[in-house]
Amino acid sequence: MHVFVVVLMLSVLCASSLVPRNTELGPAADVAAASALQKPVIVARVIPSTETAADNPQLSLVMPTANGAQVNGQTPLPAAVKPAPEIKTYIVEEGDNPYDLALTFNISEETLLDANGLNADSILQIGQKLLVPPTSGVVITTQDGDTVQALADQYKIAPEAILSANHLATEAKLLLAGEPLVLPGVAPAVQIPAPAPTAVPVIKPLTQVARAAAPVAVAPAPAPALNTHVAVRSSSVNMFPWGQCTWWAAQQRPDIGGSVYGNAASWLYSARAAGLSTGYLPRVGAVVVYQPGAQGAAWTGHVAYVTSVSSNGINFTISEMNFPYWGRVTTRGSWTGPGVSFIY
Repeated sequence: MHVFVVVLMLSVLCASSLVPRNTELGPAADVAAASALQKPVIVARVIPSTETAADNPQLSLVMPTANGAQVNGQTPLPAAVKPAPEIKTYIVEEGDNPYDLALTFNISEETLLDANGLNADSILQIGQKLLVPPTSGVVITTQDGDTVQALADQYKIAPEAILSANHLATEAKLLLAGEPLVLPGVAPAVQIPAPAPTAVPVIKPLTQVARAAAPVAVAPAPAPALNTHVAVRSSSVNMFPWGQCTWWAAQQRPDIGGSVYGNAASWLYSARAAGLSTGYLPRVGAVVVYQPGAQGAAWTGHVAYVTSVSSNGINFTISEMNFPYWGRVTTRGSWTGPGVSFIY
């Protein structure tokens, strides 16, 4: 009997030690703790290290697509498209002149001269490479941020005309920079001066009988002011007009001068078409191409020869012709930036 009582007391003591007591909460806590022993308890897994949470828990993933657009509710970015005008090249032959060539290609004489950096009095050279636009108008080089609508507004022409002349899709908006673009119907900067009026002969009044027998006098039409100067043979391999910036750049780099054509602004894309290396970092011995308006370049653009480059890779010096004096070689400092590229 005594053994039974001892075993019972030990059992009670063990049970009470398994139930934690909360001296602060009192007996009610003891009851809750005891009831918890009868239910399964889920314990959270302890993470040994934690990461700092982002400031904004609302995360959005923006993935670029193949054409440069964005997804997940972001406003799509228009993909830059490359104009593809049917611009031809022509090698001047003996007997050619600007007027007859313009008639042959069904464009205005001003268009032909303007596209090649020539003026109304320019004389072609046999073997010279000419740029021939597909229609009358002007050829420009696209700049960063150019859009079809913006250019249409600037030059006062219909956007559809730009799309058609450059074989662009209807939805095309942003244009790839550094590419030729034809603006049909735009008046070129080169203007053929109007011919001097021809004096009309004075016709004396005749009697009725004499008037019936006399031939009708017709005033001769004024002679058009045309450039019909026949092409001449060049005295050197440089096919660009002497005194121009293009002549000096081609003289310094005949390997480049023999592969490009047109006015200075067109040298960049004609060099690319010829497979020459181009870029936007200056190198000694490279030809720098300035698009119209860049660092004082005229509407035809400007080219020069790089003579030195600073350690910062931004500033460089050039030698050039026709800036600001025609036919004179000068030097000056320049820098990289919008509208400035290089042919290596």
